[in-house]
Amino acid sequence: MGAGHILESALEMLRAENLEVLYPETIAAELVALRQQLDWLEVEWTRRVATFDEADGRHLEGHTSTTAFLKHRCRMSAGRRSER
Repeated sequence: MGAGHILESALEMLRAENLEVLYPETIAAELVALRQQLDWLEVEWTRRVATFDEADGRHLEGHTSTTAFLKHRCRMSAGRRSER
């Protein structure tokens, strides 16, 4: 099972969770933990974009740049693409 499938399974579990039965203290702790995990996912995503760019992966689908690839395949706005 690849990393993407593991993440999808974890997200399905989170979405299925009934938040109304959790105490505010539990939700607060989970908010902090989820934010940290989102930050780490961004780091990993950025690492993979850099590797894709270095390997000139844009040519896989005929894009002129990694930015064009991200715009098309990841549906990212111009500002968000440049930020990454």
